[in-house]
Amino acid sequence: MSRMLDDINKEIFKDLIENGQKSIIVVSTDNCPPCERLKEELEELEDKFEEIGFQIYKSKGNDDIERAILKGKGDDRDSIHIYPTTFVIRGNRIRQIIGGIDAGKLLNELKDNIDEFLGVEE
Repeated sequence: MSRMLDDINKEIFKDLIENGQKSIIVVSTDNCPPCERLKEELEELEDKFEEIGFQIYKSKGNDDIERAILKGKGDDRDSIHIYPTTFVIRGNRIRQIIGGIDAGKLLNELKDNIDEFLGVEE
Protein backbone atom coordinates (compact mmCIF):
# COMPACT_ATOMS: atom_id res chain seq x y z
CA MET A 1 0.00 0.00 0.00
CA SER A 2 1.39 3.39 -0.99
CA ARG A 3 1.35 6.29 1.44
CA MET A 4 2.89 9.74 1.65
CA LEU A 5 6.48 10.03 2.81
CA ASP A 6 6.96 11.73 6.18
CA ASP A 7 8.54 15.17 6.34
CA ILE A 8 11.78 15.33 8.28
CA ASN A 9 12.68 17.97 10.86
CA LYS A 10 15.81 18.69 12.89
CA GLU A 11 14.64 16.65 15.88
CA ILE A 12 13.93 13.56 13.78
CA PHE A 13 17.27 13.94 11.99
CA LYS A 14 19.13 14.24 15.30
CA ASP A 15 17.40 11.09 16.60
CA LEU A 16 18.27 9.18 13.41
CA ILE A 17 21.95 9.99 13.81
CA GLU A 18 22.11 9.43 17.57
CA ASN A 19 20.22 6.14 17.48
CA GLY A 20 21.96 4.70 14.43
CA GLN A 21 18.71 4.29 12.57
CA LYS A 22 18.71 3.46 8.87
CA SER A 23 16.95 6.08 6.81
CA ILE A 24 16.62 7.60 3.39
CA ILE A 25 16.02 11.32 2.97
CA VAL A 26 14.98 12.76 -0.38
CA VAL A 27 15.61 16.49 -0.77
CA SER A 28 13.55 18.04 -3.55
CA THR A 29 12.18 21.29 -4.88
CA ASP A 30 9.01 22.46 -6.64
CA ASN A 31 8.59 21.93 -10.38
CA CYS A 32 11.04 19.02 -10.47
CA PRO A 33 9.69 16.02 -12.41
CA PRO A 34 12.60 13.73 -11.40
CA CYS A 35 11.93 14.63 -7.74
CA GLU A 36 8.25 13.74 -8.00
CA ARG A 37 9.02 10.50 -9.87
CA LEU A 38 11.52 9.42 -7.21
CA LYS A 39 9.16 10.22 -4.34
CA GLU A 40 6.38 8.24 -6.05
CA GLU A 41 8.70 5.24 -6.55
CA LEU A 42 9.82 5.37 -2.91
CA GLU A 43 6.22 5.62 -1.71
CA GLU A 44 5.33 2.53 -3.76
CA LEU A 45 8.28 0.58 -2.29
CA GLU A 46 8.12 2.00 1.23
CA ASP A 47 6.93 -1.27 2.79
CA LYS A 48 9.84 -3.15 1.20
CA PHE A 49 12.34 -0.57 2.52
CA GLU A 50 10.77 -0.92 5.97
CA GLU A 51 11.25 -4.70 5.78
CA ILE A 52 15.02 -4.13 5.65
CA GLY A 53 14.86 -1.52 8.43
CA PHE A 54 14.74 1.78 6.51
CA GLN A 55 12.47 4.73 7.18
CA ILE A 56 12.00 7.16 4.30
CA TYR A 57 11.61 10.91 4.74
CA LYS A 58 11.31 13.90 2.45
CA SER A 59 12.47 17.48 2.72
CA LYS A 60 11.52 20.36 0.48
CA GLY A 61 12.96 23.82 0.91
CA ASN A 62 14.22 23.27 4.46
CA ASP A 63 17.67 24.87 4.63
CA ASP A 64 18.11 23.88 8.29
CA ILE A 65 17.72 20.19 7.43
CA GLU A 66 19.96 20.52 4.37
CA ARG A 67 22.72 22.14 6.46
CA ALA A 68 22.38 19.51 9.21
CA ILE A 69 22.67 16.64 6.72
CA LEU A 70 25.60 18.22 4.88
CA LYS A 71 27.35 18.97 8.19
CA GLY A 72 26.74 15.36 9.26
CA LYS A 73 28.67 14.16 6.22
CA GLY A 74 31.50 16.66 6.75
CA ASP A 75 30.39 19.10 4.03
CA ASP A 76 30.42 22.81 4.90
CA ARG A 77 28.05 24.01 2.16
CA ASP A 78 24.90 25.85 3.23
CA SER A 79 22.43 24.15 0.94
CA ILE A 80 21.85 21.63 -1.80
CA HIS A 81 21.73 22.89 -5.37
CA ILE A 82 20.96 19.78 -7.43
CA TYR A 83 17.61 18.07 -7.06
CA PRO A 84 16.66 15.48 -6.22
CA THR A 85 19.45 14.68 -3.81
CA THR A 86 19.05 11.51 -1.79
CA PHE A 87 20.85 10.67 1.43
CA VAL A 88 21.15 7.11 2.71
CA ILE A 89 21.95 7.20 6.42
CA ARG A 90 22.83 4.72 9.12
CA GLY A 91 24.01 6.42 12.27
CA ASN A 92 26.81 8.78 11.34
CA ARG A 93 27.41 7.08 7.96
CA ILE A 94 25.87 9.19 5.20
CA ARG A 95 26.00 8.59 1.47
CA GLN A 96 24.81 11.30 -0.88
CA ILE A 97 23.31 10.45 -4.27
CA ILE A 98 22.86 13.41 -6.61
CA GLY A 99 20.15 13.38 -9.28
CA GLY A 100 17.45 10.91 -10.11
CA ILE A 101 17.85 7.29 -9.05
CA ASP A 102 15.93 4.07 -9.56
CA ALA A 103 14.26 3.27 -6.22
CA GLY A 104 14.07 -0.47 -7.00
CA LYS A 105 17.78 -0.64 -7.74
CA LEU A 106 18.55 1.27 -4.53
CA LEU A 107 16.41 -1.18 -2.56
CA ASN A 108 18.32 -4.15 -3.99
CA GLU A 109 21.71 -2.54 -3.30
CA LEU A 110 20.78 -1.83 0.32
CA LYS A 111 19.29 -5.29 0.80
CA ASP A 112 22.39 -6.99 -0.62
CA ASN A 113 25.09 -5.14 1.31
CA ILE A 114 24.43 -1.90 3.17
CA ASP A 115 27.98 -1.77 4.60
CA GLU A 116 29.51 -1.83 1.13
CA PHE A 117 26.97 0.71 -0.11
CA LEU A 118 27.84 3.11 2.72
CA GLY A 119 31.57 2.46 2.35
CA VAL A 120 31.93 0.80 5.77
CA GLU A 121 34.88 -1.52 6.17
CA GLU A 122 34.42 -4.49 8.44
